[in-house]
Amino acid sequence: MDAKLDKQAVPVVMAAFAAIRPDATEETIANYTEKALPLLVAAGAVPLDRFQIKSRIAGETPVHVMFMAEFPDAQSIESVFESDEYKALLPARSKAFEKMDIFITERI
Repeated sequence: MDAKLDKQAVPVVMAAFAAIRPDATEETIANYTEKALPLLVAAGAVPLDRFQIKSRIAGETPVHVMFMAEFPDAQSIESVFESDEYKALLPARSKAFEKMDIFITERI
């Protein structure tokens, strides 16, 4: 099998690391997450897990939560974050999180 074709068929994982704003409430966070999750699922996401970061061993970037979801391919992930629907959520995201780093990963 062609390695390039095989690699394209392998699902990819989106990993998001976020720092919650000190003034964010549960309602503020839910306002973003409850609207963002359906967009991810509509693009083929299968949520894997959410984690609360308990402590940092190395690095300086503040991170409080991590979310992972599996997608059929990288283009599916990119389509969510490039969509007008997601861009409309950016103000809500900014109210809930002071920083959010989102990555597309694949097994190595």
